[in-house]
Amino acid sequence: MIMQKYELKRFFFFLLLIISALVVWNWAQSYSARLFSENLKHFDSANIKGVIILVEIKNKAAGVKVDNNEGEFIFTPYVNKKLNDGRIFTSFAKIGDSLKKKAYSDTLELIKSGKSYKYTFRRAG
Repeated sequence: MIMQKYELKRFFFFLLLIISALVVWNWAQSYSARLFSENLKHFDSANIKGVIILVEIKNKAAGVKVDNNEGEFIFTPYVNKKLNDGRIFTSFAKIGDSLKKKAYSDTLELIKSGKSYKYTFRRAG
């Protein structure tokens, strides 16, 4: 009888632990999707033209600051053999390179040593 009460308490403890973990996981997924959407909206609506002053990996995406644009742009660029020689943006783009993107364009242009590399990017979660 005592063993059964202990087993029942243990069962409910683990059940509560699993439910708590699922609630936290669900909240994290929702937060991540909302953050992605906000970052995409900021990046997508921006008219970017300038010199890179910061390149970093941020929130599993590329984070970039440009000299004559306010704020940081966070986006998820695709690697494409035809558009950018298969080069990973965060490894390839350096401070001093130039960026161009018209507002709501689906392509970002990286200009490095006079050569143009184009990057498309993830648009939906």
